[in-house]
Amino acid sequence: MLRRAVDDFKDRIIPLFAKVQSQSKQIDALTQDLHESDREKGILEVEIMNTKPLGTQVKQLKKKLEDAERNSHQAIALAEKAKDEVVQLRQSNTTLHSTAEELELDNRNLRDLLDRHSNAVGYTSFVIANSMHSERVRTSHGLTRRKQEALNSKCWISSNSLQT
Repeated sequence: MLRRAVDDFKDRIIPLFAKVQSQSKQIDALTQDLHESDREKGILEVEIMNTKPLGTQVKQLKKKLEDAERNSHQAIALAEKAKDEVVQLRQSNTTLHSTAEELELDNRNLRDLLDRHSNAVGYTSFVIANSMHSERVRTSHGLTRRKQEALNSKCWISSNSLQT
């Protein structure tokens, strides 16, 4: 009986000890895994706490990026508008420059025509002025002669009336 009890002990209890020992090793390994998981959880919680402000910062940076993109689009639109205005002003300047050149040419032509006309009129004016001067001289001599005759006749009338 003792032998049976020993055999029974060997067959049933020893495997249980082996199983308990194996499970004890598994429990130790799982406990180590649990401690490692707890440590990693703590690290991750710290990282999460550190990333919360980063989330806010990311939101702020996204808003700044959107503002910068909007400003760049506005700047590009303004630059294109300014470029169009410069092109238009250059075209207008070219047109005005051409018009100014045409007007300058017309002005030179009119001055030449005026000079030619003035020379022609100047000669005619000289002839007319000379003839008018001659007429004035003749007229003034005629008036002087008439005045002299009138004075003479007054003197003659006066002297005749004195004699009577």
